[in-house]
Amino acid sequence: NIYPIYSAVVDENNTFRFDFQVNEPSIYQLRFPNGNIHLFLRGGTVKVNTNLSDLGSYQVIGSPESMQLKEMYYLLNDLNSKTVELQDRVETLKKDKSKVKELLRLVDSLPIYYSAISKEKSKKLRNFVERLDTSMIALLAAFYLDADENYDFLIKTRNKFSKICPGSRFYKQLDDKLANIVPVGPGKDAPNTVASDPNGKEVQLASLKGNVVLLYFWASFSQPCRQENKKILDIYNRYRNKGFSVYAVSIDSEKKYWTDAIKEDKLNWVNVSNLLGWDDELTYIWKIDDIPYLVLIDRQGKITERGFRAFELEAKLKNVLFK
Repeated sequence: NIYPIYSAVVDENNTFRFDFQVNEPSIYQLRFPNGNIHLFLRGGTVKVNTNLSDLGSYQVIGSPESMQLKEMYYLLNDLNSKTVELQDRVETLKKDKSKVKELLRLVDSLPIYYSAISKEKSKKLRNFVERLDTSMIALLAAFYLDADENYDFLIKTRNKFSKICPGSRFYKQLDDKLANIVPVGPGKDAPNTVASDPNGKEVQLASLKGNVVLLYFWASFSQPCRQENKKILDIYNRYRNKGFSVYAVSIDSEKKYWTDAIKEDKLNWVNVSNLLGWDDELTYIWKIDDIPYLVLIDRQGKITERGFRAFELEAKLKNVLFK
């Protein structure tokens, strides 16, 4: 939330001054008609130099963390712009009926693009956090990291700042974010996963331990999933006798549509569903917000890859199955 503290009028020398008490280190804004300047203040005397026609060129004297905050926002804006560009491209193609094939190719590849952007974001933000070390801006930047992809890194960061500023609201913000996380990123143990097969019998994902398992989220009503079914089934039939299993979780809510799709697509692997649609707890545990969604799990029950597509499966499978 933003709470106005003071307003000021620029004098004939193009300067203004605020005097106020900073009760705890926090983010403040200088708000101008054409934009804002963010500051991280602890108290003391801070001087801001800027050009009103180019606010982004501002420099802060007396508050190194304010300049780090500026760098953090530039980094986040650059990374977020790549996602926006993709979304804009999709919307543009939707308006052009002659670009249907290009649109379908792009939509089919979106998980790959988003995964690449996410990995770039993690890499750059982690480097930023490590470089800033014990700065409060490092703690603030860590909050923007994906908790599943960077769970161990965030735990390490949180523990470091627990000795530096355990009472800070930025520390509490990160601590709260991690409190309810079930880590489901690469290298983590697959969490307890259970659902019922078409006959109503509960089947646990853990029952397949010892095999390399593809955890596959899909639904009968999703055409991209039905297309993935064909590709995955071909790979499954070629590697099933070599220790490869598929645990397919449908997010259908109607049993008939689900079982009809199983028969039509000849899905002869482990098929389960709680028939709760997107309200299924498994979608929350596994952080699934789109389908089809593929997760590869090794023989020891550890997650090796997630968020890829069927055409990438065979290469990833070989790396795990035959190592």
